[in-house]
Amino acid sequence: MAAKPPMTTTHPSREEIKKYCQDQGFSIDWDYFYDYYSGNGWNTGKHPISDWKAIVRNWARKEEKSRGPVVKNDFSDLGPIGIVL
Repeated sequence: MAAKPPMTTTHPSREEIKKYCQDQGFSIDWDYFYDYYSGNGWNTGKHPISDWKAIVRNWARKEEKSRGPVVKNDFSDLGPIGIVL
C-alpha cells in the first residue's frame, strides 16, 4: 500500500483573515488569531489546519460566549455620555 502524500495547506495572510472577519461581521482580534496560529505552525494540536475559516468561526463563537449577554438598563438607548463642563 502506497503512503499518503503529505497534506499541503495554504496559510492565510493577515489581510485575508482581516477581510474574512470583516465580511462575516466577526469582532475578534484577527491579528492575535494570526499570531497565535502562526506561532503554532498552523496546527491544532498535532494536526495541520485544513480549514482556517472554520477555525475563525469557532474562535468568534467562543469569544462571543465569553463576553456574556449584553445587559441593558434604562439609559442604554441614550448612547455614550460626553464630557459635561
